[in-house]
Amino acid sequence: MWDRYKGVVTGIVSIIIIIIIYKVMTYLLKRYAKKHSFSEEHTASFIRYWQYGFLFVATIFVVISFSGEMQTLGITIGFIGSILGWMLYAPIRNMAGWLFLVVTKPLKVGDRIIIGGYVGDVIDITMNYIVLDQVGGTTVGEDRSGRGVLIPTAWLFDQLINNYSMKLPSDEVESKYLLDEVIVRITYDSDWDEAEQLLKSSAKEVTQNVIDETGQEPYIRAEFFPSGVFMRVRYMVAPTDRQRVWYEIVKLISKRINASDIVEYGFNRADVIVNYPEGHPYPPQYPSWNIDKEQKNDGRN
Repeated sequence: MWDRYKGVVTGIVSIIIIIIIYKVMTYLLKRYAKKHSFSEEHTASFIRYWQYGFLFVATIFVVISFSGEMQTLGITIGFIGSILGWMLYAPIRNMAGWLFLVVTKPLKVGDRIIIGGYVGDVIDITMNYIVLDQVGGTTVGEDRSGRGVLIPTAWLFDQLINNYSMKLPSDEVESKYLLDEVIVRITYDSDWDEAEQLLKSSAKEVTQNVIDETGQEPYIRAEFFPSGVFMRVRYMVAPTDRQRVWYEIVKLISKRINASDIVEYGFNRADVIVNYPEGHPYPPQYPSWNIDKEQKNDGRN
């Protein structure tokens, strides 16, 4: 008699166990999401995926349980699991990347990041993609291009991520600032003190609001190059404001150097003087217009 009802009893017991597991796991997952400050959208998406996955697996389990063949159940589940793992490899990796993202929070909406060679501001985070408002791409520099870039969340496991906006233990203010610089080449005989003051005052004028908050003034670093000196004025700037600030500082420095009599731009220069012996033919690179001019002068004489 037991053999006659074995499949039915096994199926009913399986359903009861599955319902209990479902209720307990759903409660724990919602509690975990609330504890880690998931957004409502992220929580709903995660629970929905969990429900679909659990329902699919539970259906297979119950159907096979009613057959009463537990060995068949184990073999079938293993086989189906292997097939699903192969078919859903990318979505599962994306989901794992999303879970890693919302739990550890290495980046958030509004951050400027570099990932997989793409630079942009994070405007949305979904289960499968990080949505970027691309910076650069169509131009040189860090102006927003207006192009949206979808980065698979699975890339979090494979790609190096640079987060301009990440708060570090060494940050002493609430806002996030980066160190940036403008490079100017000046001649050896330019007035060093005047050049240094000119660069620092230009950077200070543009970044005064940042200086007021951080207390860090612009400063100079320098090095030689073959025809002069590289002077680097370094300053703090907001990650999303680098391009504008760089432009404003360059404009001020250019105007002030042009107005100065003791600071000049340096550039690579070479003077070549050739004294060619008389009575020898000119080399091939000698300008042809000079040859024509000399021939005409010889004809007049």
